[in-house]
Amino acid sequence: MRLTGVIVRNAGVDWAAPGNCYWRHQVARREAARVVLHGQAEFEASHVVLSGDQTFEARAPAARPPALSSRYAGKCSSLA
Repeated sequence: MRLTGVIVRNAGVDWAAPGNCYWRHQVARREAARVVLHGQAEFEASHVVLSGDQTFEARAPAARPPALSSRYAGKCSSLA
């Protein structure tokens, strides 16, 4: 994940919530900017403002079968 010049504007943490336990990173949030990466996914944002409660999900690209070697090209009609 690469964030360059990104500004987050939201209500953030509810500092007055009675159940906040900071050392366990258990805090009540009014709003949050979340980025969820699945598998080998990547996320890049540059010079944008993220406002309010937002979630961005990035999925890994589908696996591609290996390319056929050029030495087999034209040898067999099923490989061409």
